[in-house]
Amino acid sequence: MSQNRWKLTMAITFANALACAHPAKADIIKCSYTEPFITTVYSTAENTLTITDAAAHQTTKLTNISFQILKRNTFELWNAAKIVVQRMELNLKGSDGMSDTLYPYDATFIPKDLRGGCTSNHLH
Repeated sequence: MSQNRWKLTMAITFANALACAHPAKADIIKCSYTEPFITTVYSTAENTLTITDAAAHQTTKLTNISFQILKRNTFELWNAAKIVVQRMELNLKGSDGMSDTLYPYDATFIPKDLRGGCTSNHLH
């Protein structure tokens, strides 16, 4: 199985798991963006989004962040005021802009209008 096909299979599995979330399991979505080198980590268990700005040497943790399924393969993270913070599309075209790595999710970090790529991990 090719690496891209494996990534697609895992990403689809993750999306399906979110749709049928089980309270004993946690999912993590990690996104990488280039300049100014922002990384986001979303926890479905905690409903938090941790934003690390490497250039500013600053980490911020947002709470009450919800995962919204807009349509097949399209997702958003909303804050408590229902403002979109991050948009993700499962299309195997995500890019951190620095490497040749293709991420399962193509992402936009809305507050800074950055494009990036995301991966997801299913934790038990």
